[in-house]
This record gives sequence, C-alpha cells and structure tokens, in this order.
Amino acid sequence: MQKLFVIGSMFFAVAIFAMEHVPDIFKDRLPKGVKVYLESLPKISTLKDDADCVEKSKAITDYLLQFGGYNTDVDGRDIVENKILNAVQAQEPIRRILPAFPVSSANPNKIPFDDEHSFGLGDLLALLTRNHISREISKIHRQGSTVTIFWEPFIDDMNQVVMSKIGVPLFSASRIYNYREALRDMVNYLDPYVTIGRLPGNKLETVYKDTYRDLKVAIEPDKLKDYVTFVESELDNPEMKKQLSSAKKEVAKSIAETAYTGSKKVALMLQQEIPDYKKQIRESVRPNPLSVKDKIGTPMIYGTMGTPWHKTLVVDKDGVNLDLYKKLRDDKEMKLTYATIEGEKQQPPHDLYYVGTTKKKNFKEKK
Repeated sequence: MQKLFVIGSMFFAVAIFAMEHVPDIFKDRLPKGVKVYLESLPKISTLKDDADCVEKSKAITDYLLQFGGYNTDVDGRDIVENKILNAVQAQEPIRRILPAFPVSSANPNKIPFDDEHSFGLGDLLALLTRNHISREISKIHRQGSTVTIFWEPFIDDMNQVVMSKIGVPLFSASRIYNYREALRDMVNYLDPYVTIGRLPGNKLETVYKDTYRDLKVAIEPDKLKDYVTFVESELDNPEMKKQLSSAKKEVAKSIAETAYTGSKKVALMLQQEIPDYKKQIRESVRPNPLSVKDKIGTPMIYGTMGTPWHKTLVVDKDGVNLDLYKKLRDDKEMKLTYATIEGEKQQPPHDLYYVGTTKKKNFKEKK
C-alpha cells in the first residue's frame, strides 16, 4: 500500500490541545481534527466536594445516558443507577463490559487497509473515547471506571461458512492477528481505564468453542433480516462477488445466522463465565434505543453512526467522521494517510490509517 503523508497547515497548525485524558505517547502523533474531537467530547457534571453516593451515582448515570443518546428517564435507568450506586458505596471501580473490536472489514469499499494495517486510526479513536468516559467518571468517583473489551470469537465460524463455499475465508488469519495485536498494544497504554477481557482459567476462544459454540439458540426473523442486510453489504466487493456468483444470497444468509446466533452465545457466555457479571454495566454497539435494562448503547466515535471496523475514519482540521471508503476514494481532496504510534516493548511501530482531507465536511450526523 502506498503511504501518503498529508502535510501543511491543515493538520499541523500551531494550536494548544490539553487532551487531559490522552496518554503522552499519542498526543504528538494525532492529526489536528482528532485532537479537536477529543477536546469536544462531553464532560461529566461537576459536583460539590461533599456530594454523597446518591448524587454521584445520579451524575454518572446521567453522563452514560447522555453519551449514549438516551433520555435521562429511559426505561431501565434504575437498574444502571443501582449498579453504579453499589460500586460507589463499596468504593470500587465502576466496571463496564463491551463485546466489540472483532476485526476490520475486508471489503475495500468500506475499509481500504491491507491485512498488515487492519487496525486503523478510527479503532484507536474508539478506544480513546472509551478511555475518556472512564476518566471523566474518575473526576467524581475516586475509584474511577474501567471498560473491559471482549472480542467476538464467532469470527472463526463466519470464516468457515465462506471457506465451505469458495475455499477462502472472509477474514484472513493475518488480518485477524494484526488487528488483535495492535488492539492489545493500544489498550495496554490505556490500562486500567480500558482493558482486554479474559475469562477465569481459560482463553475466551477455548471456552466459547468447548461450551457455547454448538448451543442452539432461537432466531428472531426481524432481527435476522438486519444481519442479512449488513452481511450482503460486507460481501458487496468485486472479489467476493466474482467468487460467490449466484451463491451470494445463500452465503449471506448463512453468515448472518452465524453472526446473529454467535452474538447471542457470546452474551450468554459472558453472563455465565464472569463471576460478578450482574454487578457490571453491559455496554453495546447494537443497543435498544428505548431501554437500558439489559445493556446500554455507547457510540464508538461520538456524534457518528457505525463503527471504525466497518467504516473508514475521515479527518479534517475541524473534526472527524466515519464513512464508506467507496464514497471517498475518487475525491482528489481525500488522501489516504496514517499516524505512526510506537509499539510496546521494542515492537515495531503501528501505522494507523485514515483518510485526511482539506475539504470542509459537514460532520453533523444526518437524522
């Protein structure tokens, strides 16, 4: 992949960005629009020094709901607030669980990054957004908060579906490996505010394969339709279309069923295998907008729709957005470039790709 630097005043103009929650290793390596985004993220309400546990719990709940785009009186608010209150009273960190960051799309119409650079700047920005939430909470709750990320092991099952039809996987082994290695490195810089999930005694993949992968789970047709639509878009690239030919719809349905049932099995696994699961707040990238009884929605990039593993991060001098790469590649003012972040323990640095632009874009999400 050709590496193009975007230089000039658009990203490197002199400006002061405090970015109080961002580790120093990232600060000088981020483009200006990313710094603008991080500075503009919502802040938690300030409380008096003598605020009691109930007041703190209410403020933290309000903050999480605001970040997720909910009304403050949304159904299930009491469940979230009680979990937070219990942690505050016990002087423990408020712990959150988030199944996410599986691997980036291999469809070049969505994300153009090769297998070696499958983890992009958008993925890092999603982690920094999680870090921001955790550290804002620590302003009023001394023990703070941590979000634990669990990637989704049913990616291997999705690969098997495609392998059985055309002999190649949906995601290459190197794409998955490089994504997860970069994810680990970046999370290590954010610990304890962001961590990688581990199940007691065994690897997540082993527990899933041995105990949960072959479970039978009910399929809700209306929800499955959404998965089918999504998977069809994932397969909508020249190479897959050519190899799948007339079998595309059949394969899309099979992959969708695998992803849908896999996500339900992972949810069950986390409930059963994490000893204090009921005390933790379950976050989701696929939330119910009307209720937070079971899980609370949290955007990966605040103010945008979608995830950085399905869309490409676009950065201009005033902010960021997520978009499909096919909408960007023919625009001469859009340049594929990267930010270099050092690896840990003398590991090679990570070149995290994104699209930079001099064009003024409307980054407000259209409703």
